[in-house]
Amino acid sequence: MPIVTAEPQRPVHIGMTGGDANVELSVANTGFELSSDELAGLFDDLWQATRRADKAARRQLAIAQGIVEAHGGRMWTSREPDGGTTVHFTLPVAPQQPAATG
Repeated sequence: MPIVTAEPQRPVHIGMTGGDANVELSVANTGFELSSDELAGLFDDLWQATRRADKAARRQLAIAQGIVEAHGGRMWTSREPDGGTTVHFTLPVAPQQPAATG
């Protein structure tokens, strides 16, 4: 499902799939493409970005990864064949709580 952005020519797409134990979310941006080498080191603490925008993205992804992992999930990236980068993450599904009676 596309989301309206400040740059309409570069829409962001958000996807979600669910299972019994986890839900997977993905955010795809066709305007922000990283090389295979950049993707491989993106979550590595020693990875050094060369462009200012990449440094900001790295910090933001590191924060997001910390939050996802603190909640029992995991985070990774992939390149799209037609360009762009997708960030994927999973989060565990919360167990159903019995309905309160009263």
